[in-house]
Amino acid sequence: MTIDEEILVNQLAQGIVEMPTGESWFAGLSESVQRSVLRELNVFIANASPHAEDAARAVAASGLKSTFTPCVLLTTGLNIRQQLARISNLPGTELGKAFRLLIALLAVADTRRRTASPLDATNHWWHRDLRDASVLDAIRQEFSH
Repeated sequence: MTIDEEILVNQLAQGIVEMPTGESWFAGLSESVQRSVLRELNVFIANASPHAEDAARAVAASGLKSTFTPCVLLTTGLNIRQQLARISNLPGTELGKAFRLLIALLAVADTRRRTASPLDATNHWWHRDLRDASVLDAIRQEFSH
């Protein structure tokens, strides 16, 4: 993902950008790029240190039916990280639901982590104020490839 896409994903998880905007962006990507986005989301989620109880909270926050395949995978697996890999490999018709669920999981895990420990805004740009245009410009300048 580009830095702008990484910013968008984090803004979605932080509720700065509304989910329909993210879903529209995701739907416009090719299936192979969608899978790549889901795999990178998995890395973001792993960095947020998800707990087992975050899975059910993420399903509820996503607004998806708990019987949808990505939701079942996330909530029934013993190891969230293994289930995330399986979710990224679901059939193409499931990827939109997977994106919505993984954004919700990132939001739940990151919110819990933000309240439990101090943020490192110096070394982790995603902890900065992603609502502030000057902060976004600085991030883009520093991390654009």
